[in-house]
Amino acid sequence: MLMKHLLLLPIALFTIISFAIAQHVVQHAPPGFDSLRTGITHGKIDTITYYSKTVDTKRKAVIYTPPGYSKKKKYPVLYLLHGIGGDEREWLNGGHPQDILDNLYAERKIEPMIVVMPNGRAMKDDRAVGNIFDKEKVEAFSTFEKDLLNDLIPYVEKKFSVIKEKESRAIAGLSMGGGQSLNFGLGNLDKFAWVGGFSSAPNTKTPEELVPNPEETKNKLKLLWISCGDKDGLITFSKRTHDYLENHNVPHIYYIEPGVHDFKVWKNGLYMFSQLIFKPVDTSSFSKYPVSMVAPKKMTTPDSTFYIFLCFGQSNMEGNPPYEAVDTIPNKRFLLMQSVNCPDLDRQQGKWYNAIPPLCRCKTGLSPADYFGRTMVENLPAGYRVGIVHVAVGGCKIELFDKENYESYTATAPSWMIGMLKEYDGNPYGRLIEMAKLAQKDGVIKGILLHQGESNTGDTLWPQKVKKIYDNILNDLQLKPNSIPLLAGEVVHADQGGVCASMNTIIDKLPLTISTAHVVSSAGCTDRKDNLHFDTEGVRELGRRYAYTMLPLLGYSIDKK
Repeated sequence: MLMKHLLLLPIALFTIISFAIAQHVVQHAPPGFDSLRTGITHGKIDTITYYSKTVDTKRKAVIYTPPGYSKKKKYPVLYLLHGIGGDEREWLNGGHPQDILDNLYAERKIEPMIVVMPNGRAMKDDRAVGNIFDKEKVEAFSTFEKDLLNDLIPYVEKKFSVIKEKESRAIAGLSMGGGQSLNFGLGNLDKFAWVGGFSSAPNTKTPEELVPNPEETKNKLKLLWISCGDKDGLITFSKRTHDYLENHNVPHIYYIEPGVHDFKVWKNGLYMFSQLIFKPVDTSSFSKYPVSMVAPKKMTTPDSTFYIFLCFGQSNMEGNPPYEAVDTIPNKRFLLMQSVNCPDLDRQQGKWYNAIPPLCRCKTGLSPADYFGRTMVENLPAGYRVGIVHVAVGGCKIELFDKENYESYTATAPSWMIGMLKEYDGNPYGRLIEMAKLAQKDGVIKGILLHQGESNTGDTLWPQKVKKIYDNILNDLQLKPNSIPLLAGEVVHADQGGVCASMNTIIDKLPLTISTAHVVSSAGCTDRKDNLHFDTEGVRELGRRYAYTMLPLLGYSIDKK
């Protein structure tokens, strides 16, 4: 259901909280808005080549000149950016911007403008090939800011008939390009007056970094647009920016529509944003843009194709290393039952969300559960889903999950652990069961993942302690004894210099105590050079291994390509 959200006015109108532009509110794109129409005048698409002093090479960009383009007239310019896996042709290949704009011109809904679609990856080898998440290629997205400001914009303003003022310069983009647009646009208020982010990715700076001086932003910016699909796993980055802007009364449009992370949403973003830019803000009438804040649909009956997995343990399960952009690309078949409230992530305890890190608490890192779930859905039949219930506490002993004796453990817990325990109301095991029962209403519990042992190194009774917890879980969730696989991962291996590697000998014996237990090897999984925690790639590999162990147990083959 669509809800309406107020738009904020520039600082000069302190008490007015909504505005209309060009005397109307732009509506969602109608059918056929992106189709090639006959009988109308069309703009022209060209590829330009410019020399970049920033990276010392020639670079390409696609440029759209409007119908009737003439050097006798000066035009404003929109710089339109692509996503992390694209280049200067991504918008043409998937977004049909020339058709969207041509149709809007025919309907007299937009100002004549030039649109420049650059390659947002500024490096000598700037093609989106190979591992696009290599450190050098990711850093090239930041380098592009200098290339844009110092090389591309001067070239465009020299070769084309454009207005060389910030009021006639806009920047917008999708996903990674959305983050760039917000970063570059809000970071260069002397260069851009119109800024738009469509489904902005995790490269988006924090709100405090984007708008360190709200008063300056209010005075200098003409329009700030933020839009996203309501089922897009990256919506949290748009929402946190919106919340900050709203709290600081910074004028902006926040438009949420039904959709995911795809061109359906981005094309509509371009359709609406392009109608608002390079026009005067009309404050004579006031309207509101619709905002849909619909969460993923609540499932009403248990679904036999929705597989639930419980994950618990200490810091390596919790998520110790930082996650990267590639780790946050959502998969609509991989969901998370949120175990703690995270207002900054716009997540509420006890609700399902797209599973992107952090999966544990609000500020944790990448967990093996991340790539366990991703690998599972890649190998399960089409339509099957995976849900994660995730509770972990860094530095804890296995005794923390013993429901009969956890209070004696928490009574002597170190001070740095108290805050983590409070997030679970002092009883992580109780929270795990509480969330698991909610998950059971929607799907079927198919397995348990454990990664713990560092704090119990040398404890030969660890297998028996784990069995007690395992039996309690099955009993509390009314599951048959020994009916659910339990996967236990090894701690950082001796081949990585793991300081707790001796514990692996004890972990490896767990199947002797629990008949349904299986051990996941950590051999070769790289660590963070602290000899205790896996690094980002080590966590990814360990997560895949959990999945490769679980899949055959559930009767599925493995595709390791």
